[in-house]
Amino acid sequence: MRDTVYTRMPNILEIRLDSQLVYLHRRDSATITYKVSTGTERLDRGIKTRKGIFVVQNKIKWLYSIQFDSTKVFNWLGYNYGIGFHSLAGRGYFRHLGRRPSSHGCVRVGPNDAKAIFDVVEIGTPVMVHSGDYARTVAFLPPETEIDTASRTKQEVLDIYATCLRDLYKGEKLFRRHPIVPLDRQYIGHEGIPIGTMEKVPAHQKVPSVSNMNYTAVPLRTRIPEPKLKRWTGESEAVEKAAVEQTILP
Repeated sequence: MRDTVYTRMPNILEIRLDSQLVYLHRRDSATITYKVSTGTERLDRGIKTRKGIFVVQNKIKWLYSIQFDSTKVFNWLGYNYGIGFHSLAGRGYFRHLGRRPSSHGCVRVGPNDAKAIFDVVEIGTPVMVHSGDYARTVAFLPPETEIDTASRTKQEVLDIYATCLRDLYKGEKLFRRHPIVPLDRQYIGHEGIPIGTMEKVPAHQKVPSVSNMNYTAVPLRTRIPEPKLKRWTGESEAVEKAAVEQTILP
């Protein structure tokens, strides 16, 4: 059993660090696979691409990496501070795609694949990064699902996510009905949320008695609204480009 967080977005990006692949899951059930190359500490100033669950924070057609000799990158989708999807002008990195980590931290993609991803992925799209071991997964929220609509702060939502994972680790996932709060850029910043590990999940979850199940309060819910997508525009690109160029790790 795993914890599940939900999204109202039409796509989910799943990065497999162990196989150097990214899966673009579409709400229509289609999944497209692309070869990538992620971050490695073997490079000077390089870092490993961090595991976790994130959402796309910015979307920029092209920019320069100020820290790395003004390297030009294309079809940028940033999700974890200076980490994001992109392609490069040269072809030298092609041989590493789908084979081994070779970047300073980012997720390098071939030019055609990077554009294909860029064209369909919106800001707010979930990004799940793992190596095969994860205690939390991302799923599409069914259209008729009822969700919690209480007015909550970012910290309150993060606390809900943390409690869900903690209950799973304690074997008590079935004891409480947690509010369903879909992943949203309003709550999920560049730091993301933990993806967890199955090593901490007991083989069996405790089953509550009937009295305990009746005692559990059901959260106030309502029918799910359509997500408000933040569309990429030239104006938004110009505003964010300068800030991103200072942190990108290509």
